[in-house]
Amino acid sequence: MRLQKMLIQVFFYEKRHFLRRIYWTLAISLLVLLFVVPLTLALRSPDVDIFGDDHSRVFAQFREVFTEARQVTRTNQRIQDFSVMLWLLNENYPFLDMAERGGVDLLTLAEARLADMEEEAYHWAFDLVSFTNERFFNEFDRLGNVRLISEPRGDTEPWMMEPYFFGYRDWRFTSAHWDMGITESNFAAGYLDDGVAYLQITSFMEEGFDRPRWESFRHFYFEEERAALLAFFTELDAESLVIDIRGVHSGFGDYFVPLLLEPNLHEPMSGRFYAMHSAGDMAMRVSEAFRDWYGWDAKVARLPELPYLNETDAEFLHYSFAMNIDVAPMANAETPLFAGQMYLLVDSGAFSGPNFMYLQLAQDAGWRILYYEDATAAGWGNSYVVLPHSRFNLRFNPLYFTDAYGRSFEEMGAFYHARVSGMDEVVQSVVER
Repeated sequence: MRLQKMLIQVFFYEKRHFLRRIYWTLAISLLVLLFVVPLTLALRSPDVDIFGDDHSRVFAQFREVFTEARQVTRTNQRIQDFSVMLWLLNENYPFLDMAERGGVDLLTLAEARLADMEEEAYHWAFDLVSFTNERFFNEFDRLGNVRLISEPRGDTEPWMMEPYFFGYRDWRFTSAHWDMGITESNFAAGYLDDGVAYLQITSFMEEGFDRPRWESFRHFYFEEERAALLAFFTELDAESLVIDIRGVHSGFGDYFVPLLLEPNLHEPMSGRFYAMHSAGDMAMRVSEAFRDWYGWDAKVARLPELPYLNETDAEFLHYSFAMNIDVAPMANAETPLFAGQMYLLVDSGAFSGPNFMYLQLAQDAGWRILYYEDATAAGWGNSYVVLPHSRFNLRFNPLYFTDAYGRSFEEMGAFYHARVSGMDEVVQSVVER
């Protein structure tokens, strides 16, 4: 008998963890059946008497407390996301001092908006995206194209989720699983006036991406596009040519240089530019992604000594890399395909990110830039980081681009031969040259 008791004790001792699991499983299941399920039903339908007694008022009051707590939690999450956003900007956004030079008291602005949120974010109708863009980022004068966006992230390809290129494609991304259509035409040509030819280009990206439908499509086939444009330049009979690239804000290196600039150059040109950034995690990650995406074989280094690099900005910037762009006329081409005066019609979106570099090259080559200001222009497809609670995307450019002398393109702003507001003014600017 004693041996049997000992064996039983040994059995229970060896199986104690397993038996405890069974015990607690049964206990929790019983608790759910007896209390949690009726409580849930009562919270959803407080007028129904689940327990056979008049407890509906108690449950209705409890639901009010629960709803209140949930609203407070939601409010705290919104405020926490706004606070995280401020921290991300402080660590990675290179234009804070530039914004203050433009007259923005960032600390006062941030404190005021946090106070506003504490009063307003309690309400279910509160829109964090509109609040942030309209009452905070609207003071930044579009520096770095900073904004908060609610973008869908469904069943996506891995490249779409890179920290740099959410929703963009280029020629390297191909897949047999994508059945891509092609647009009817990527460019259209005509005449604006006697001797004034006109070329409108839809996109510099060979492969496009339709965000609303989350479908890929082709804007053009590169070699076919190249052949068609070269034939157009060769046969063109005009004194001036206006190339309209309004709405185009990505792909300058892949399209603008080889298909537009090189065929119409008189002599080789080169330019040196710099990208600088902070030591923040996002800035470092985007720097690597940018160099890989555009094929810049450059290593990050400490800031170079440049005569016009702003000292207060430089205190925040820790690393830089150089970008050398060399452009030569087409091989075996003794003269430009089109020898007339070239005009480039651009909008505000073209003056964003690294696009300044290519516009500077065009200006140096003698092209005249006509600037159509558009506050709604999308701008260069810059980087994003996801906020923890709302899952909204905070998008801005963490790279600080400069010319060879350290002058910030963002602070320089648009440079142009003439500012226009319509095609009549375009013709007038060309005719009166």
